[in-house]
Amino acid sequence: MFAKMKLKSLQKKAKNLYDKRERGSNVNVKTEIRVLKDLAKLYAKHQFHKKYPDALVHAHEYYRAAAGLNDAEAQFILGEIQLEKAKFWQQWHEGDYGEPVHEAYAQMYFKEAFALLSEADQNGYPLAKRLHGLAYINGWGVAIDQDKGFKMVVDSIEEANEWDKATEIFKALGLNKPEFFSAMMQMRRK
Repeated sequence: MFAKMKLKSLQKKAKNLYDKRERGSNVNVKTEIRVLKDLAKLYAKHQFHKKYPDALVHAHEYYRAAAGLNDAEAQFILGEIQLEKAKFWQQWHEGDYGEPVHEAYAQMYFKEAFALLSEADQNGYPLAKRLHGLAYINGWGVAIDQDKGFKMVVDSIEEANEWDKATEIFKALGLNKPEFFSAMMQMRRK
């Protein structure tokens, strides 16, 4: 019951902020973004609840609305979601029952994912560059280019000033192999 009340309250607040912005009133866009992301998180939290059968769709669309207001975190989150969808359809296409339509789905999602990750990166969100770099390293929707991918990952670590966490980052990214680590460190020295 509490979730439903909170949901209604946030939806009403989001609608009011949207209406004011559309009428040209002075609206704090950061407040609207915060409300949209709160709605997205609340829906995501209830994605398996039978009262909210479309919760995940709502969560994604609220992130899309926040991303449309130029929020880097929302752009990253939605880019990550779209990248996972693209990888799923790519794997399905390469499987026993793959059809050309599955490749088309994959390409559509890859295109949107990379556009969102690029926007988030341009808006100063280093994790977006890191994920995009992983796509090049692993060949997710792009030709494998480990040099470009490594450079993007190294640049993201540099931008986030996280060299003290480099080992944990490499491990989390699945790049904790000696050859990856030495290539990263060589790029850092350049």
